[in-house]
Amino acid sequence: MFETVSDLLLEAIEQKATPGVAAAIGCGHEILYERCFGRLSYDEDAPVVTPETLYDMASVTKILCTTMLCLQALGEGRIYLRDPISLYFPEAPADKRDITLFQLLTHTSGIDPHFYLWDYVDGKEHPAEVILNHPLMYRPGTEVRYSCMGFILLGKILEKIYDAPIDELFQRRVAVPLGLDKTGYCPADSQNIAPTEYDADARLLQGRVHDENARFQNGVSANAGIFSNLTDMEVFVETLACGGTAPNGIELIPPRCLEKAIVNYTKGMAENRGLGFKLYGGSANFMGDLFPDAAFGHTGYTGTGFAVDPETGFYIILLANRVHPTRNQTLWLRTRRLVHNAAAAEFYREDKRLV
Repeated sequence: MFETVSDLLLEAIEQKATPGVAAAIGCGHEILYERCFGRLSYDEDAPVVTPETLYDMASVTKILCTTMLCLQALGEGRIYLRDPISLYFPEAPADKRDITLFQLLTHTSGIDPHFYLWDYVDGKEHPAEVILNHPLMYRPGTEVRYSCMGFILLGKILEKIYDAPIDELFQRRVAVPLGLDKTGYCPADSQNIAPTEYDADARLLQGRVHDENARFQNGVSANAGIFSNLTDMEVFVETLACGGTAPNGIELIPPRCLEKAIVNYTKGMAENRGLGFKLYGGSANFMGDLFPDAAFGHTGYTGTGFAVDPETGFYIILLANRVHPTRNQTLWLRTRRLVHNAAAAEFYREDKRLV
């Protein structure tokens, strides 16, 4: 099955859209396709990609960690989505006091999408303080603009709610229950990790997070920083495809929380956004043309991403390091849409499988 998917991925490597890729396609608890192509880098002697190769997940961290923790907190009665951030940061300036958790999760908070934390830090300020004192880009609730800074702030709120650092929360509440043995922040061994770019000192980023603001926070942030591989991502995405219940039978998040998370709360705006998740359609739709309107997922700047059809449990995972050796390479963005089209066309040609 999915021979066209293989052909497209091989072609992408030949065109240097990415040096390698790990891909999986599944339906519910069944893996239908798992293939790896290429190498970790363009060096002729670079290791080949395997299901165990770690990739910098970039903004998929927002789902793996931050969104999962928020949905758990929602199901535990620890948060109300309309809670204002002033409940957690009483010192928040007047223009931001009424921004809600809902607006942070749906990227409608008005918070500047991206700026460099270190430009506003003299050694004392906390990242949350910097973000809270940075000018708003627009009136909260009136637009959707994908904001890494909003998610960094959301992570700081979660740390207050659970009284623990975000990386510890991820390990304790997501990685360990799901058995994600290789997934987490700041990997100790960089031998089997797909490299991304070179930093400002011309050092190759391999095992160090690509996102600059996450790197500024010592590799641990709510917007980026997690590394994972295809084997672990299959478990995680399968959990989402099966309504929040993992292959080992553990309920990671309540089904009702996931159902509410994949509602389109930004109809009529530039992007279709649920709670944390990117939904099918809207501008810059990464899922191609053939996924159903109910599909949800997320991508990472480095070339990672996944998409899920909640009605059938069909999903696709693509892990690539398209920013190696430079982020100026954008061929992968089109390839990803083509692969989603080819995978969906073949899957939906057959009778739909129920989870």
